[in-house]
Amino acid sequence: NAVMIFIMDVSGSMDSSKKYLARSLFFVLSRFIKRKYNNIAFEFVSHTTVAKKVNEYEFFHKAESGGTYISSGLNLALDLIKEKYSPEMWNIYPIYASDGDNWSEDNERAMKSVKELCEISNMFGYAELLPSTYSTTMYY
Repeated sequence: NAVMIFIMDVSGSMDSSKKYLARSLFFVLSRFIKRKYNNIAFEFVSHTTVAKKVNEYEFFHKAESGGTYISSGLNLALDLIKEKYSPEMWNIYPIYASDGDNWSEDNERAMKSVKELCEISNMFGYAELLPSTYSTTMYY
């Protein structure tokens, strides 16, 4: 059993071209995985300062805007794993796409969440979409 958890920043700094790039990455990846493997679950999370579990259609089509708390999306992914996907029974692959712009008060929480995800996942993916008018505020 395996689960792919796609997490996308849909905040105001993610303009339409960045959202297009993120969605393209997730679309191609999901199609490739679905063709190659059976028994793969997919979860879709979008976030601004608040994260939402959405269906596949909403993930690829819905537009939102707002501020950014990266930790909100990562924490929702952690909650989904705890509720539905025991690491003892599932191979877990969360993948996160963002422009890297995060409100500074959230950076410590976001890094803590990344570390937690890395500990319970088989692989954690991070795609930072550039160019950006902001330099990344996520440092590790």
